[in-house]
Amino acid sequence: MIAIVIPIYKDSLSPIEFQRISLSLKNSGPNPVFFIHPSNLVLDYYRKTFQGVLYKSFEDSYFNSRDSYNSLVLEEEFYQRFREFSYILICQSDAFIIRDISPLINLDFDYIGAAWNPPYSFTRIGKFYFVNRPKWIPGRKVKISVGNGGLSLRRVTSMIAIISHMKNDHYWNRLISIAGRKINEDLAFSYYGQLLGYKFPSISEANTIFIESGTFSLVEMGHLFGFHALNKFAPELEKEILLNYL
Repeated sequence: MIAIVIPIYKDSLSPIEFQRISLSLKNSGPNPVFFIHPSNLVLDYYRKTFQGVLYKSFEDSYFNSRDSYNSLVLEEEFYQRFREFSYILICQSDAFIIRDISPLINLDFDYIGAAWNPPYSFTRIGKFYFVNRPKWIPGRKVKISVGNGGLSLRRVTSMIAIISHMKNDHYWNRLISIAGRKINEDLAFSYYGQLLGYKFPSISEANTIFIESGTFSLVEMGHLFGFHALNKFAPELEKEILLNYL
């Protein structure tokens, strides 16, 4: 079973966030939905607005910024809290699903996230990593094409194993640090996960599951399971989807 995990950090949602989350709940199928939140967040609005949702709290400091949230999702404890599930689906408030994601388990991937267009280029020099540095920079370059974390399916045991490996890397303290973050958690999981041989979809496979950018019509997207950040890349399409699917 999949635990659908939606981060919340404000006393209430904006109208568009409410629509996205409502659509995801509508399409959650048999999978439980968890709101993860700062321990001191007042939940009255959410308990009145959404029925059947479960809640898990974490330290307030993890929700202060995007960088601090990245540190939360890089913590082994985060995944241990969902150890009873085979997978979690992280679905941020700028993402939504449009159909039951249960069949995705059968694909047996360790991590599924939307493709990045253009892809990222990783260069490692000693203890340091560089992202999208010029070609003349020395070092082995690795192209990372798939893994956007805003809407991502993650095998819980695989995430714990990847974190265990990352902790032994010289770069770990920089990776987990909130201040001066250079690499977001999804890029880290995608790099280390594929380096260690975990199963990730190809670009073409990812494009049949989750999408972040691109041009689609409602007819063409029948095979997709969800979208992330359409408000940035295709706001009119997002409005059309919410109007027709909610």
